[in-house]
Amino acid sequence: MNDNAYERYNRNGIDSMAFLKSVLTPEEFRGFCKGCALKYIIREGYKGHENDIYKAIDFLVYLRYATWFHDMQKLIDENAKF
Repeated sequence: MNDNAYERYNRNGIDSMAFLKSVLTPEEFRGFCKGCALKYIIREGYKGHENDIYKAIDFLVYLRYATWFHDMQKLIDENAKF
């Protein structure tokens, strides 16, 4: 993530991404990340230019970590059934 990503998603001590992960299912959170990344990619040439590319990358990183975490949790759950 770029240097300002954490500040951008953390206001008054509340991490908005952590909050969203706590109230959305893993599938909903991944969909949210995909939608946000697409929004920033599509509007890049019209509104925020380079800054929108950084924001899209932030959401793709969140998507990657969310997918990895979900896959690892499934693996742990499957192996716990022995």
